[in-house]
Amino acid sequence: MSESQRLLMLPGPTNVPPRVMRAMMKPLIGHRGPEFKELFHRTLDQTKKVFETKGDLVILTSSGTGATECALQNVTDDGDEIIVTVNGCFSERLREAIKSYGGKPVVVGAD
Repeated sequence: MSESQRLLMLPGPTNVPPRVMRAMMKPLIGHRGPEFKELFHRTLDQTKKVFETKGDLVILTSSGTGATECALQNVTDDGDEIIVTVNGCFSERLREAIKSYGGKPVVVGAD
């Protein structure tokens, strides 16, 4: 199997479609200019449609773990009991993150 045919079935990295690769070859735009501002707001509007919401969105430039920790940090108070299913390395990381923010993980089996 060639590199171009390899199917990556992981949390990341993942296969990137050819049209996305072509788009990534285009010149960059500045993140402080009007072109980026328009692109950013268009992206927010389209994302709201996908999730069928009119609420505010927050875009995080992080990994999934970073997003999970951001959420935990903002909703976890010292001593909160938080249910977590530990069935692999990512959920084990979640349990540790809960503890690091003062929460008490309540582990539910995943047998």
